Amino acid sequence: MRHFYRSFFILVAVFLWANSVAGAQPANYYSSAEGKTGYALKTALHNIIKNHQVQSYSSLWNHFQSTDKKPNGKVWDMYSDVPGGTPAYEYSFGSDQCGSYSKEGDCYNREHSFPKSWFNNASPMYSDLFHLYPTDGYVNQKRGNYPFGEVANPEWVSTNGSKLGPCSFPGYSGKVFEPIDEYKGDFARTYFYMATRYQDIIASWENYTSYSDAVLDGSSDKVFEDWALNLLYSWHVQDPVSQKEIDRNNAIYAIQGNRNPYIDHPEWVSAVWGITQPTHVYWAKAAAIAYEAIGSPATYTVEVLLNNDLLNNCSVDIQTAGTATLGIDYTLSTTQLTFSGGQTRRTLTITLLEDAIIEADETIVLTLTSPTNGLNVGQPATFTLTLKDATARPTLNFAKSSDSFKEGFDYPLLFSLSAPLTEPQQLILTLDGTAVYGVDYETLPAANSGTISLTLPAGVQTYSLGVRLAKDNVLDDGETIIFHLRQLPDGLQAGSQTSFTLTILENSEYITAITTATDNSVRFYPNPARHALYVEGLPEGTTLQLLDAQGQVLAIWQHRLGAVWLLHYTKGLYFVRYMLMNQWNTQKVIIE
Repeated sequence: MRHFYRSFFILVAVFLWANSVAGAQPANYYSSAEGKTGYALKTALHNIIKNHQVQSYSSLWNHFQSTDKKPNGKVWDMYSDVPGGTPAYEYSFGSDQCGSYSKEGDCYNREHSFPKSWFNNASPMYSDLFHLYPTDGYVNQKRGNYPFGEVANPEWVSTNGSKLGPCSFPGYSGKVFEPIDEYKGDFARTYFYMATRYQDIIASWENYTSYSDAVLDGSSDKVFEDWALNLLYSWHVQDPVSQKEIDRNNAIYAIQGNRNPYIDHPEWVSAVWGITQPTHVYWAKAAAIAYEAIGSPATYTVEVLLNNDLLNNCSVDIQTAGTATLGIDYTLSTTQLTFSGGQTRRTLTITLLEDAIIEADETIVLTLTSPTNGLNVGQPATFTLTLKDATARPTLNFAKSSDSFKEGFDYPLLFSLSAPLTEPQQLILTLDGTAVYGVDYETLPAANSGTISLTLPAGVQTYSLGVRLAKDNVLDDGETIIFHLRQLPDGLQAGSQTSFTLTILENSEYITAITTATDNSVRFYPNPARHALYVEGLPEGTTLQLLDAQGQVLAIWQHRLGAVWLLHYTKGLYFVRYMLMNQWNTQKVIIE
């Protein structure tokens, strides 16, 4: 193997398939809005996001599988979800669609978070995914057409803490529905999207119902009554943009062709409506899991953030609580964080002290308090680190000790974990063997000086590393690549299978015949496909390959939420091959 088969096009294709969904924001998408402020900015954004590709209402059931899927594959219902905890119930896509219902947990339906009666059930608002969410049918019914608000004395509370009752937010006293804190920003930015996308027609909506009249002011620029604008803005600030929203924005862009600008640029809410944004300090996450140290102290870092920078210095104290003992179980790098003018993030280091005693879980509870110089405490104000015994760490193994594969194709090197990861983990692999890197093979991600830095994403229990085996005309059957697990983070422990040997077999020609899978539980749609391809029925992390009509492997990737972009492939017949239960299956896909 001395002539390496390279194709820059294929490498780019692999990168696009493996690392981005179809909805990634294109360059210069907002170029016509740059430099504008106030309602001129809002009008510019309206002109960018209007005229989206209208979807049928019935198609939303399938689209939700791209836009609102939890890492565990269940429906992401913001009316029942308990972030960092266990919800009372979860729904499976398709089988749990409503239907009739009489209580929470019966089924999920399509919630118009901006009630459809407020715009007289008209299109295109009726099926605009940006304000439609899959939610529990019973909770959706309880919410009805009431505005969002805050409730001090609820008359009804859902299993996840959402409330229904008289509004306690200044300026309105009617009945409202209050979602949990973790999703208030999501709904606020949804409403800012509606005010912008439909600014050419929204002025008349206040006349449709008494509830729309309570929220909307009859204008096309400001749109909202003072109390509603203040409420939505406070939610927008208190609950910053999450990865969930970013992923959903990208997924909807792949479907509708437009974006929510206030997810891409949260600062534009203040720029459009002219509200002064108070500076809040908050934890980057509300909860996490770490493992006690063995042999030497381990460390865990967590960031504390400001939603915007202050010109002057400011500080915040860190108050400790929980069942773990400061000084015995852990230490902190500081109990007061200072932000210099212009700084918006600081890192706190938690050192976990050696503990040889096997014991129940302990918690470190850290609360931000006593902010100075105009700083305000935002949400989440408390960070909880659960300490588990070191022996509870997920065990990482290579799925096999050895294997062989023909040159000229991509081999999926599989890893297995004893339990799903609670957060991303970075590890180091080293390479040796008789095959030469860069001549006989390459990897994705690439190796550097014989080592590969690999990040395993949260939520996965299996993972695949792409190994591209070069095709040449030299008879050199039997060359080997040996992979070793070398450096594992504190959150993982090595199993018994810490090395893997891949033997490269000589291959005189590419595959010419492909068998179509008989497994009908996996679906690739739409098929034929034009812009994007969706996958249904495969667990996240499943290894897939794209092959051309001659059987040549063009790309290898891991299945993730969202769609796959197809514009860089020519029209014709292709095959998608996927690894399921350690067996390859193949289905035909036509690209139009």
